Order: sequence, then C-alpha cells, then structure tokens
Amino acid sequence: KVFDRDMPISESISANFTIKGSVRVSAPNASGTVLKVSDPYNITWTKYGSIQYVNIYYSNNSTGGPWKTVALNVVASNQTHPWTIPDDIGNNLRVNVTDASNPNVYNFSSYDFKIIGGINVNAPVDGDLWVVDTTRQINWTPTGNFTNVSIVGSTNNFTSNWTINSSVPAGTS
Repeated sequence: KVFDRDMPISESISANFTIKGSVRVSAPNASGTVLKVSDPYNITWTKYGSIQYVNIYYSNNSTGGPWKTVALNVVASNQTHPWTIPDDIGNNLRVNVTDASNPNVYNFSSYDFKIIGGINVNAPVDGDLWVVDTTRQINWTPTGNFTNVSIVGSTNNFTSNWTINSSVPAGTS
C-alpha cells in the first residue's frame, strides 16, 4: 500500500506478491575447475532469506540437465556439503542448489567444470632398476572409467620422452 501522507484518501494497493529467498553457488564456481573421480570436494553456497533446506544436484550437460541428485534436504544454514566426486567424467558439469520448499529458487554454478579420472602407477616404482633387453610389466590402477591410456617413457623427468604404447585399454577402477 502506498499513500500520500498529507492526503490519506489518495492511495494505491498492490496485488498480492511473494517474497522469496535466494541462493548463490560459491563452489564449484570458477572457470577452469577440474575435479578428480573419488576425491572429496565441498560444494558451498550462500543463502539469503529464510530458506531452511536445500537440495543439491549436478548435471554433466551444463545447464541443460538432467539434474542428478547429490543430496536432499540439506540444512541451508550450513552453506557447505561434502561431495565425493562421482565417476561421471566430462567437461560440461554444473552444480545446482535449490530451495527444498520452492523449486523456483535455485542457482547453478556460473561456469562448467570438469571431472577427470586418475591414474596411479604401481610399477615401476622409484628405485627400480630395469635392465636393457628384459621384459617388465608396467602396471597402473585407474580411478574412473575411461577408455585408453598412452604410455610414455623418459630418462630426464619428461623434458623429452618417447612413446612406449600410444593406446592401451585403461582398465576399470
């Protein structure tokens, strides 16, 4: 309602409206963010207003969805939620934080982020001595599901290198 203080007969009353809170994703929310499968990561946000609980989702299709559930009914005032990075390797991922009681109140990360797999070399290990003209096994453990790996060797910390095998099945994690 708005009225003239000097002339209270002149007034205008608005139609009914709703005041709602808002949320803003803080992390992941930087250009160039790269997360690794199975690593821990904290999704963070800022809430404004009286939002009690939030639902957290992610998409591997930027803002296009579909949105996959990370957590439901998280206490909004915590403003952080621990997330174990899923095996959903890709380049166009986003996080979406939504008011659990009003799906029209949401925010997703401003930039796409990446999820990558990891490789742990089990053999050779530091200190191994390999003799010329002997066959030795190169062994690794992948984290995440990806198709192939390239194997390269070096004697100078990869200032220069040579290809041992350009495409080997990566295996499964």
